[in-house]
Amino acid sequence: MARPLAPFRLREGLRFNFHEQTGAPIECVVWGGLLLVIVSIVGAFLASRFGRPHPSLPVYGAVPVFSLTNQSGRLVSLADLRGQVWVGDVILHGAPAPART
Repeated sequence: MARPLAPFRLREGLRFNFHEQTGAPIECVVWGGLLLVIVSIVGAFLASRFGRPHPSLPVYGAVPVFSLTNQSGRLVSLADLRGQVWVGDVILHGAPAPART
């Protein structure tokens, strides 16, 4: 026959017994909130995974063939970027800087 677990002290004067739980409304709220968060996360994941397909990205225009040198000194061309989503930002260094007043 298994020996029952002995009660232990949580705080001074408060005892918790494994065999008889006197009701803990705060504990129920905490566990219920945790369960709600877990169910929400799983629901959001399933909705994003199996929901409506995402619309395709709009095409604003065609880019002419180019090749540029990146900050690492590697040559990057349009063929390297084809099939990927990318944003091009070109800065012209030959223009004079605006006058500061």
